[in-house]
Amino acid sequence: MRSSLRKVENLVIGDDGKTALVLLLRTYANSRQVYTCRIQIPKSPISKKKIIIQVSLGTNEYEKAKNDAYKIYKNYVDKYSYETISKKWTVTQAIDAYLDFYKENVKNKVNGYSSSILKNHQRVTNVYWREYIGTKNLDDVSYEDFEGYEAFRRSFAKNTNRIRNQWRQSYKSTVSSTTLKYEINFFKQFLRWCSDQNRYNGLAFTWRYRAANPTYNRREAFSLKQYKALVRYMRTEKFLTKVNTLQRAADQISVLADIAKCFGHTSFLWLTLDSALVKRDT
Repeated sequence: MRSSLRKVENLVIGDDGKTALVLLLRTYANSRQVYTCRIQIPKSPISKKKIIIQVSLGTNEYEKAKNDAYKIYKNYVDKYSYETISKKWTVTQAIDAYLDFYKENVKNKVNGYSSSILKNHQRVTNVYWREYIGTKNLDDVSYEDFEGYEAFRRSFAKNTNRIRNQWRQSYKSTVSSTTLKYEINFFKQFLRWCSDQNRYNGLAFTWRYRAANPTYNRREAFSLKQYKALVRYMRTEKFLTKVNTLQRAADQISVLADIAKCFGHTSFLWLTLDSALVKRDT
């Protein structure tokens, strides 16, 4: 539902003279109004950038909204204070903080955050990576951890006594290279967030996964001889009347022929095209 947001008043001015807490009023198309607060936490001595958080207060009552905004502001200031940020996090603590952060942004419909990605983090980062290196200090995560993940994950897949929770009730006994790459990329995304929050000072998220024996679902382009033979066949009556029981199917093959002539010397979509031709000719 469409909505508009307008500023009501500044509630807190920070030590740097800039607004730290703002009360906003969101008005929806159906005239419903809900107060929202925007919190800005400036750079700390070890923070790379200021933190901006927007939270819906879930009420249209002015006084209640103000009181709730002050409470939320205090909680976030305490959470991101110098003393708190200075403490070392374990991977488990960082995962918990990241999931809370992501949930809050999904709830507030912040652009770039989706419930599907949140669910994937809950199923992957919150299960496999927590089990793998959850007790390790976050700052100690390195390339070696990424390099050892494949062995851990394949062993985990074969283990019959695996962790089950609301996000993961069933497991496959094998793991593909595509799945491994997918799971590693989610953890790299999580590490980048930790780096942005100045919780992680390493560069392990730049590591790239390469499968030992990669397989490609594609074929090479046809040779000139193969291409000419294919075109000759597609000019025959047999090709167009093979499926003349349905005119629609014949039209589809005609389109297929045009595609083949256009892309005969490339590998573009030849796997699909070749399979289709084989099916039509049997």
